[in-house]
Amino acid sequence: MFHALVLLAPFAVQLPAAAPAPTAPAPTAPAPTAPAPVAPREWIAGRIAYKLRAGADGAAIRSLGDPASHRPIFLPAKFEDRVGLARWFSCDVAPGAEDAAVAHLRAAPEIEWAERVNDGLAIAGNPPQPPNDPTYAIQWCLSQANDVDMDVPEAWTLRGTYSADPALLVGVVDTGYDTQFANPDFANVIWTNPAEVQNGIDDDGNGLVDDLHAWDFVNNDAVPHSDHPHGTQTASVIAARTDNGFAIAGVASGVRVVPVKAFDAGGFYPCCGPWAGAISGAVSLQYCVDAGCAIINNSWTNASSPFQAQQDAVQYALDRGVHVVFAAGNANTTVAWPPMTEGVIAVAGIDANGVRSNWGFQASNYGPWVEISAGGTDVWVDTTGGGTTPSDGTSFACPNVVGVGALVLSEAPKLSTDDLIAVLKEGAVSVDAQNPGFIGQLGAGHANALFSLRLLKPVDDLGGAFGGAQLPVLNGWGALVAGKQLSLSVSRARVSSAGALVVGFSAANLPLFGGVLVPSADVVAPFVTSAKGALKQVYPITAPLPAGIQLRAQAGIVDPTAPQGVALTNALLLSVP
Repeated sequence: MFHALVLLAPFAVQLPAAAPAPTAPAPTAPAPTAPAPVAPREWIAGRIAYKLRAGADGAAIRSLGDPASHRPIFLPAKFEDRVGLARWFSCDVAPGAEDAAVAHLRAAPEIEWAERVNDGLAIAGNPPQPPNDPTYAIQWCLSQANDVDMDVPEAWTLRGTYSADPALLVGVVDTGYDTQFANPDFANVIWTNPAEVQNGIDDDGNGLVDDLHAWDFVNNDAVPHSDHPHGTQTASVIAARTDNGFAIAGVASGVRVVPVKAFDAGGFYPCCGPWAGAISGAVSLQYCVDAGCAIINNSWTNASSPFQAQQDAVQYALDRGVHVVFAAGNANTTVAWPPMTEGVIAVAGIDANGVRSNWGFQASNYGPWVEISAGGTDVWVDTTGGGTTPSDGTSFACPNVVGVGALVLSEAPKLSTDDLIAVLKEGAVSVDAQNPGFIGQLGAGHANALFSLRLLKPVDDLGGAFGGAQLPVLNGWGALVAGKQLSLSVSRARVSSAGALVVGFSAANLPLFGGVLVPSADVVAPFVTSAKGALKQVYPITAPLPAGIQLRAQAGIVDPTAPQGVALTNALLLSVP
């Protein structure tokens, strides 16, 4: 218990007082121990695995999801089956309903265990070879000898793959993409609208006919062609196919890009038409949100004054949990909109020595509103017609950070915007020493994919959220190592509501409030959510913890829309290396 106090003492003094935490009923049978994670997790959409208790026939839960999808996981056992392989089954539920299904199963008396089915490489850290893209060796933003880079190859090694989550949609509000050249770096990269068919009809009811691959808000048509190369270039930094023997390596190869065209052949807002002027930027942001993008790249600004329709579009995205990333701008000034908007991830540019980008006639914007920096000088990109070129501007720092963000979201897709900002900033490498005149003006430093991903390594999401109008989320990151810190963050919860964080050294799996409380209640800490329905606490690790120890954490929040008045977050498994 000494080690528990070392880690958890801050709960008692840092969290505000609230209503007493509910008392969990005593377990009626020994609960199974959650399996240790074998690797950072990706998920099979809609797939659930469950294990029946000994003697249960499972008939009562066969109606969950698609009844025909319930199937044994294992072949008939050849040897004595002491662990109950024959009691393991999988089933399919609607994508997005996985956590609710897991919570339902864990509450069923005939179920011994239930969880989502993870995808991805099972051997964490199996390193891919250096990619064979011809330009890779000179893409300094990814890796270079002086280590002023994003450690992207090391991040690929940590994940065991070049690829980010292929289900992740990345919006790119720009000049569209090169529709006239079959660029191998864009093979299977451009999003296809699943609700639209090429038939002259507005199948998805969004007012745009046949928008199969996003929309051109300049020419008001369904072909977002990049008649200015900027859109092709920024998208390539994020998503160019890696290890395909062609051109450059993208930071987050494998994601799908929604390439909305907001700017004309000169890089300006459209001069006329239904979305003329700055309206094109606003409606393009909305389009990306409605298409299902998790993160949006905006390598543009509205200069020194805000346009309210754009501000509202940004807020529309933030309200829906979409991560909005903006270039800080190239005017060598401290004012830029929408990058200065609260909740936006604003990105400044630096060169290969970590110095603020200065291109002679222009330089990167800066200020206390900048969250992070990335390469903005001599950034290699794909361009229209299939060529490659080095490009300058915070326009290219921005997609570098979006690429790192996509790698992070591939591991932790439930991160709120505040959480993603924290993970990016905590993983960043300071550039203050190289920029003594701009200390605190270039964000937390240079984005680093490896360090940000390492922050997620001790944490495994066990699922099981249960609630009412919306499911609250518990995220965690950091290191359970002396001298480091652990952050736990509740988001998407009911605003200004009492709750409690429960942390335990074993799995209890107790039925509670219609869901399941996973951790044993070794520590119960009350709290009150903010006006954003969030709570974040940082806990310094002041002494070593025993290697291999595992903690489980879960939160409950008062929510009148929940079946029994309390919503439960997903549970986390926190492992000491």
